[in-house]
Amino acid sequence: MMSRKGLLAVVFLLLFQPTCLASKIEYQFEGNTPTDVINNIRLYWQGVKRPAEDNDVALLQAELTELAVPALQAYGYYHSELSFSVNTDNPDKWIVTTTVTLHDPVHIAAVDIVIDGPGNQDAVFQKPLASLSLKQGAILFHPDYEDAKRRLSNAALSHGYFDFTWVKTEISVAKETRQATITLHANSGKRHQFGELMLSGDLETSMLIHRLKTFEAGQPYIASAVAKFHQRLSRSGYFERTIVRPVVAQKVGQTVPIQVIAYLKPKDRYELGGGFSSDVGPRLRAKWQRPWVNTRGHSIQSELYITEPEQSVAMGYKIPLRDTESNYMSFKAGFQRTDDNDTLSDNYSLTFMRHWSDEGSNWQHAGFLRYEREQFIQGDQPEQTSDLFIPGYSGSYLKSDGNLDVAYGNKHLVTAEFASKDVASDINMVRINALTKWIRSYSDHRFTLRAELGAIATDDFDAIPPGLRFFTGGDQTVRGFDYKTLSPIETNQRSGERYLTGGQYLAVASAEYSYRLSESWRANVFVDTGTATNDFDEGFAVGYGVGATWLSVIGPVRVYIARGDSDFNGLGGTEIHVSLGPAL
Repeated sequence: MMSRKGLLAVVFLLLFQPTCLASKIEYQFEGNTPTDVINNIRLYWQGVKRPAEDNDVALLQAELTELAVPALQAYGYYHSELSFSVNTDNPDKWIVTTTVTLHDPVHIAAVDIVIDGPGNQDAVFQKPLASLSLKQGAILFHPDYEDAKRRLSNAALSHGYFDFTWVKTEISVAKETRQATITLHANSGKRHQFGELMLSGDLETSMLIHRLKTFEAGQPYIASAVAKFHQRLSRSGYFERTIVRPVVAQKVGQTVPIQVIAYLKPKDRYELGGGFSSDVGPRLRAKWQRPWVNTRGHSIQSELYITEPEQSVAMGYKIPLRDTESNYMSFKAGFQRTDDNDTLSDNYSLTFMRHWSDEGSNWQHAGFLRYEREQFIQGDQPEQTSDLFIPGYSGSYLKSDGNLDVAYGNKHLVTAEFASKDVASDINMVRINALTKWIRSYSDHRFTLRAELGAIATDDFDAIPPGLRFFTGGDQTVRGFDYKTLSPIETNQRSGERYLTGGQYLAVASAEYSYRLSESWRANVFVDTGTATNDFDEGFAVGYGVGATWLSVIGPVRVYIARGDSDFNGLGGTEIHVSLGPAL
């Protein structure tokens, strides 16, 4: 692998050397010359052509020697010797064998870096200065010199020193003593401040644009605040296209206006999607959204979700606060019907949520108040109706590399919700559910760990609606079992039929290893274990097996063959699980 200095040398050459056509000459090197130095010499030689006269080998050697001088000096070797052996037997390709004799390199004797002007004491320049590779006693490496100039210039521009200029930049080499002096003198100029916004595009958005601003007029300019402002606008969901940039050419004194060009998305957006998993079979999702209801940035959306066991419809209204992406209020009304295994349920809900996140954190928080009425039949129990007023909190954390095939990432979810007979509910309840998932990759090896825990504290579990009870089993939990078939079971004394009741507690864990076979395929092995239970006396179900993942252009498609073993309910067997979607 090329070292950092080798990479910098390549970049340096690409920036400052003209591109040439390849010649019909093959270069070979003998001796112990470092690979980085050899690669640099090759770059300088890549445009060399054979002499017009086939016997003019001396001319070729002279040209190669001349070009090798700056290639070697880039690494501090100002005293070097080259010898050549040229094989011209093949008229289509000459072979040049080179021996490079490196003598002691030039070392840096002194580094003189001065930032004059108002910014000479500004911490803005201290961090890049402290991290520069130009150190007294180090070997002279020319790309380090260019890198130092670039870092200091970038630090100045990104912090509003738009008048930053170099007064003197010089490398002075004393060949006799093999010592170099680096001189970098600059004048910072005055630091600029943010000016007012210059708006163009769909001007009715001005109220929201000002609300999403990450700086105020008069504050010291910093490029990261402009980038964050642009990111907020892009992620808000309102705009088709946005541009945010400082207009230095129109500055007034030390104040720089910020231009914002923003164009709204179409008034109405429609999405239609589908998928398949062995848990629920085919699924259909349809969504309508009006991202811009008024000048304050309110939005409305509705969603329809259909699978064989579950169907739902919901409508929501969103009111942005400081940040439309992660700081807002929402109202939602929904209906969900479930007809799966031994559960038949109609759930009506109204929810108010307050969403927020901490600055610079991947955690998203929400406090909520939910009213729900659920009419349900669980197993062979008579039909019940429960009315619950549920306050609660949910937190979610997601961090990944952002790829469709996630190589690194964490996901955490936690929810706590409550109900009380004293506050508009039929039961007393505390329900907590937490999930964590980790993905780590090392070369072609990927490891996935997952765990989930849940518990319900109540004085009347039979009155807990199925939507709040715990079931497990299926593609995303314990493979080797059908969807939500792991649960306590009751037997009808007269008919002998057995019914799933849902559990008061949940515990699930999973470990999976996958190996990348090719660009498009992974091989997987896994083991899952878990239970949904009332007392943990029955033990845990275990699922294990093998699988394959196809890395398609629309996302990973996973197929598993799983064997499930469970002593307490007689379930299990061999199952095939299929799912499509991201791993986190």
